[in-house]
This record gives sequence, structure tokens and C-alpha cells, in this order.
Amino acid sequence: MLFKTQHPPASAVLKLKPETSLNDARSEGAKALKIELKEFLRYAPICVPYGEDVIELEKVDGKKSLKEAGVQSQTTLFFAAPADLKPVIKVLKVKKEEEDEDEKKKKKKKTAGPAKDRYKSCDKKTCITEYFNSSTSTSNKTILGEYIDIYFTELSESADFLALSADQVKQILASDFLNASEGDVFNGLVNWGKKKIGAPATLKSATSTSSSSDKESKLDCAALKAAIKDLLPTIRFPLFTSQEVANLLVPLDLLETKQVLSIYSYIAARDSKAAEEEDESDKKKKKKADSNKGMDLKELGLDMFSDKERVGRMPPDWFCFADDLKHTQLQLTDDGLTVSSNSTSYYCAIGSDVEFEDGVHEWEFEILQLYSHQYGMIVGVAPADWSNWQASNMLGYSGHIPGWGYGPYDGQKWFNGQLGAVTKAKVKDIVHIKLDLDKGEMSVAVDSGKTKGKYTVIHKSITGPVRPLCSFYGTNSLKLGFPK
Repeated sequence: MLFKTQHPPASAVLKLKPETSLNDARSEGAKALKIELKEFLRYAPICVPYGEDVIELEKVDGKKSLKEAGVQSQTTLFFAAPADLKPVIKVLKVKKEEEDEDEKKKKKKKTAGPAKDRYKSCDKKTCITEYFNSSTSTSNKTILGEYIDIYFTELSESADFLALSADQVKQILASDFLNASEGDVFNGLVNWGKKKIGAPATLKSATSTSSSSDKESKLDCAALKAAIKDLLPTIRFPLFTSQEVANLLVPLDLLETKQVLSIYSYIAARDSKAAEEEDESDKKKKKKADSNKGMDLKELGLDMFSDKERVGRMPPDWFCFADDLKHTQLQLTDDGLTVSSNSTSYYCAIGSDVEFEDGVHEWEFEILQLYSHQYGMIVGVAPADWSNWQASNMLGYSGHIPGWGYGPYDGQKWFNGQLGAVTKAKVKDIVHIKLDLDKGEMSVAVDSGKTKGKYTVIHKSITGPVRPLCSFYGTNSLKLGFPK
């Protein structure tokens, strides 16, 4: 069976005999979850067996055996922490960080990025209106629909989305390709409903641990339910995490209690089976996609909700390196995304095929090879009119390329020389760059393994037009990408 807590986020699979007492089971659970028993005794235990009623074990005599208490094999025991032990945590982010490599490869394979110019005519300010305009051609409507899939989370906060009819919202939410978590899709629907009843359309985090009842105390939940009840089947509640159910769904009282408990049961059985398979089998042979096999939504009274995972449509590769804006010693792949160097005779630079004058722009680099030298690889931006590509020039070095750079090898900031170090990066790390020309700032963040980096401002007073640019010395290779 699976023991699980949300605060702190932890889980453990334990094999206990049916005659084990509840007290002994809790003691074993505390050890496995690495929580002091004295504190763990304050947690409220709930048993969620698949297809059965939820059992509040807090009301059961601790001397009773698991069997006597109704705890079956392959069930989940949730332990709810008391309010004073709930720190602010980012559970969903952790979940994404811990996604296994097989799942990542699977998603990448299914969501290959389209050509960079496909959405060139799309505008976030007008795309929803154009999509539902009867004069929009079929081909343009297809492109606009894909664009809405990609940027759904942002667009769902727009005035145009909130002004849509129920049928139009239903059409958008029915997509299998929304690039958003199911919690974000739910938030979009709730905010649309709040707009319909005249309540503030504010998003709420699925990982918030503050009192939900306080936040929703002034909201007429009955009116909200009436406004969105016909659209609730578009939300795939079986894909929710237990945190999303507790923090997003429960406080709004949109479903019957029996349905909410059934969703908990579904999630518990799904997570329990996945955890046991991971514990007992080779990860490469077991896929999380199989964890729901054999579960019957109809039996749980949830057949109106789909459990089909949405395959997020990836953003386009909206710029690439330009073959005519590079040193001849550099090698560039046909798609313009991967560049390599192997020369220690020259500093070799390469620029992108876009120029930025204003706005906020983000891109990333995966480091495939990195020369062990402070000059080895410098990434950043430079004035768009710089053009001395065939000379030996390094980004940000005095007398070379007058730009703003970051050196992954030692974390150095470059602008007319070294300005001090920030986070270093290594092979297989992802370097994120955020250019905010409205503020004149460039920031970097480094993802290392499962650890996600945080943006740090490394340059200020940047003025456009500029273009993304990299310089290399020695054996290096990186791949350009764009955050999902």
C-alpha cells in the first residue's frame, strides 16, 4: 500500500500484513516518510481504497488491525498535516522536475515543433476573436486553433476569452493539445464563470496552502456552479493531482461529495499502482501511462469526465541560427538549431535570424559539449548591426563583439570584459535566457539535472535592436530551444 503526505510532499510503498495494527502501521509509515513519530501522530489518516468508500481512520481504534479497519491491499493512506505544519511548497513543479526520461522522450516525440514561420501572422491580442470570426478561412482557423493550444494559459486570462460564449469555451477546452496542466485548464473555466456572474476573475494556485475557504468566502459558489455546470465535463478531473483536488476543486463545491471522493479514489489507485510498479519493476519496462489500466470510470460514477491525457502542443522554433551570420569554422545543422565548434585558432561567433527592439523574449540552450576554458562558450545578445563574422571575435570581450554575454564554464558575466560570476553550467545543463528590452535587462537561469534554476539579472541598460549571439573557442556544441 502507498503512504502519502502533501506536507511535506512524500510517499512510500510499504508491504504490511493484514493483521498489523493501525498504530504499528503508522509507526512504520513515519519511518518510511522520514517524519518524527510524535509529529506524525498529529496527522489525520484517510484510507482511499479503489472503488470503495473513503475510510476516516482517525476515528478507528488504533489497536485494530488493518483488516479489521477495512484497509485493503493496494490502497492509499493519505495523511493530512495539521494547519501549523503546512509550509508553502511547489508540489506541481517538483512533480514536473521528477518526470522520468522515458516520459519526456515520449512527449517530445509526440509534440515536435512546427516550422518557425507558421504562426507569424498570429497575435495574442486578436487570435481568439479571429478564430471565431465566420469570415476566417479554414486554413487560418486551423493555425489560430494551434496557436490558442500553445498559449492557452496566458490567453485564458484575456478579456477576449472571458467574453466568449459557453459553446465557444467548450470548443477550446475540448482540445487534446492544450499546452497547460489540467489545473490551469480548470482555472481558465472558473475565471470565465466568475466573469459571467460578476465576480473577480482571479487565478488560484493548485499548491497554495492558505485557507481556501477564506479566499472563496465572498464567492457565490452556487451561482458559479450554475454558470459552468454544462462545461465541467470538459475538465479531465481524473488527471488532477490530489493537491489540485484539495486546493482548486473542493473549495468551490462544484461537484457532489460522492464524485469528489471518487476522484480521490481514482487518483489514489493510480498513484498507488504506479508507485508499486516502480518499486518492483525496471523503470524502462514500466510506463506511467499504464498505471490506469483496468480502472473503470463508469464504476466510480466519473464516466462523464475523460482521463485522456492532453498532449501539449509545443511552441514553434521561432528563430534559429543563421548560416550567413557565422564564422566559417562553425558547423550548423540544417534546422539551424545546433551549432558546434572545434577550433582553438579563432574565436568564432554566430548570430540568429531575428532582431529584437522591444518586448520580453525567452530562449534556451542545451549544452552538448563545453570546452574547459573561460572563453570556451559565451551566449547572449549583441547589437543587431554588428557584422564582422569572419574575424576572430568573442562576445563581450573588450575590443571584440560589443555585446552582453554569459559564460557557462565559470559563470562569468561579459560586457567589455568580465563583470563577476553567477551560476556555472556544465554539459547536459539547460541555460535559459530572458531578455526584457522594456526594462533593458538580460537574465539567466540554469537547469541542472532535476534542479530548476531561477532567473538572475546579469546585465542592465541594454538597448535594441539586438540579436541573440554566441561565440566559441575550442570544442563546443549547443542546441537552441524554446521553453514550453
